[in-house]
Amino acid sequence: MIVVFTADETLSMGLKIAGFDTGRQQNVQRETNLERFKDFFGCVPVIYAEIWEDLQTTGIAEARIDTTKCSVKMDTFLLSVHFIKRFEF
Repeated sequence: MIVVFTADETLSMGLKIAGFDTGRQQNVQRETNLERFKDFFGCVPVIYAEIWEDLQTTGIAEARIDTTKCSVKMDTFLLSVHFIKRFEF
């Protein structure tokens, strides 16, 4: 089963990881939320939503994530992206 997240779902989830609860997200303009997301993760949420889907549907078996057989979830993916951005690998 493929688990798809919209850009808005990815944005909200990412901002929660970054410490911005739903109330804080709703009290600012969308542009502010996008900027906060980009500052924390390095790119806009639509890109990460697409990468997440691609990781589940790639034809390369070694690169494919099967969300039914492992514990890798979107929040883990986003934390990994933040780690890479933070330490600039």
